[in-house]
Amino acid sequence: DFIEVFKDINISLHKFNINAWMDAGLLLKYTRGQSLFPSSDIDFGIKPKDINKLLLFSKYMENRDYLVASTGNISVIFEGINLIKKTKDGKYIPVDIHIYYPLEDYFCRPNSHKPLKQSYISRNFFRIFNKFNIILNSKYLQKAFILKRLFKLIYFIYSKIYFHIAITTQFAIPKIYFENFKYVKIYNEKILIPKNNINYIEWRYGPNWLVPNKDWRLTDGNMVLLSNLKKYWIFFSSAQIFIKSKYFKDK
Repeated sequence: DFIEVFKDINISLHKFNINAWMDAGLLLKYTRGQSLFPSSDIDFGIKPKDINKLLLFSKYMENRDYLVASTGNISVIFEGINLIKKTKDGKYIPVDIHIYYPLEDYFCRPNSHKPLKQSYISRNFFRIFNKFNIILNSKYLQKAFILKRLFKLIYFIYSKIYFHIAITTQFAIPKIYFENFKYVKIYNEKILIPKNNINYIEWRYGPNWLVPNKDWRLTDGNMVLLSNLKKYWIFFSSAQIFIKSKYFKDK
């Protein structure tokens, strides 16, 4: 089932000409020479130039019985999307497609849904930001046109405050690692990975990446960046509305 979903996602991404590469834990396993299956999820990365295509891809996958939501349940397509496929035997296979934004010498993931836990202000500002997103996705607000417009204005103002004040745990990858890609063959499917995947994995997971470690932490690598979201505001404020698909009937 995992392999079928992996192939299906990869083929569908190609169908929409989305230049997605295998990322995170899945790429780590491949670089180690391990089997990709079993795995907790399936990870891909894309650049912001493919966001419009990602929206079309999302609708297409929803029509093919995938549960689709934006990363962090944000009401606009900003950080990426999460897909879940229910298999015939009742299992759920999650797929994450992350958007990496070019900022100075890095490609970064904002992780606006991951406020710094040690920051009281960031945590509490996020709680309100999260509630705004939940309300914007509610069925009631979708039907109330005037109320929806008013609420969207309030949401826009609050989001700007959140982006300028809250500190989040962001990921920063040197641009050199996402400038060139290569195709590899996995399960008889061609899939993109960063050309210099070994150095990228070492940057992301640390010098001991080759040895599986259950106690591994994000800070073991070099990618963690603690900062506010000011530099992402232009991307967020121009992002298109994203309404998540309905939950499966039995979950």
